[in-house]
Amino acid sequence: MNILITGATGLVGTQLIEQLFLNGKYNIRVLTRNPEKAQANSQFPVKYFHWNYKEKSIDTEALKDIDIIFHLAGESVAKGRWNKNRKQEILNSRKEGSEFLIKSLEQNNIKPKKFISASAIGIYGDRDKELLNENSSLDETFLANVCKNWEEATLKHSISEMKNHIIRVGIVLSKDGGALKQMLPPFKAGVAGNLGSGKQFMSWIHIKDLVNQFIFLMENECEETVFNGVSPNTVTNKEFTKTLGKVLSRPTLFPIPTFMIKLLFGEMSTILISSQNVIPSNFKKNNFKFQFENLEDAFSEILRHDLKGENVPTRYQWINKPLDEVFSFFSNEYN
Repeated sequence: MNILITGATGLVGTQLIEQLFLNGKYNIRVLTRNPEKAQANSQFPVKYFHWNYKEKSIDTEALKDIDIIFHLAGESVAKGRWNKNRKQEILNSRKEGSEFLIKSLEQNNIKPKKFISASAIGIYGDRDKELLNENSSLDETFLANVCKNWEEATLKHSISEMKNHIIRVGIVLSKDGGALKQMLPPFKAGVAGNLGSGKQFMSWIHIKDLVNQFIFLMENECEETVFNGVSPNTVTNKEFTKTLGKVLSRPTLFPIPTFMIKLLFGEMSTILISSQNVIPSNFKKNNFKFQFENLEDAFSEILRHDLKGENVPTRYQWINKPLDEVFSFFSNEYN
């Protein structure tokens, strides 16, 4: 089976490639803006091909006889404050990138069996305690509109033989990148705490479960188009903070007030303080088996090789750190 992946150098993409390679039965190709660099850094026998949606260029050899496409590419939402140009980059990388990839398939008469795309639970907006599933109404905020454009671009095509699936990804937990990697230093130093009120819901997922969800949709015939890529057990920020502190045996006594978060990050602060109580109804319906439904179990597995006291920064090391560096987490990265 021939598999094509975009966004393969990001957190989810690299883990997906590793798992597919370990399965030992797939031929993997990757679209990237710098195939030479990616090939040189690759640990696996993966073929890299050039594409650039801005230049409308793509190596069509990558598309030939493709069975499955995993589309993960998109600019990080957490690299700097959101000004007008930055917001346009975030939108274009998802909307125009998806449109160009779909158009390339159509123009070259390529008919994959499945096109499986990432999206994000930011599409639901800030919803307090409301329980959200795949059929819940969508929001009109910037991030929500980015996700809506992203999804619409992947679904709008004339390839009748191709089935679409979309995974709306929550907060991905991995020590190798994303939210948790950025959180660990202040937590280990004992200078972390709740964000804002701490009452906002956080819909999280272990990286292994998320990768398995992408593979599950590839290997199984599921009727639904949209799936929430989150654990069944959402927690509040207060619970999240307390649990991570417990696993690390560190205090969590330094909350960051909401006004300070807004002052530091501007509109991007919505990533940190929005509440989304999301459940994976369609994965449950299709009998997907989670390895990590419990947050403490997820943290314990991810941090199982960490020795208490090893490479732990002192709290004084963080005093002079810019807060936008200390708390530059809670981003879904698909680059």
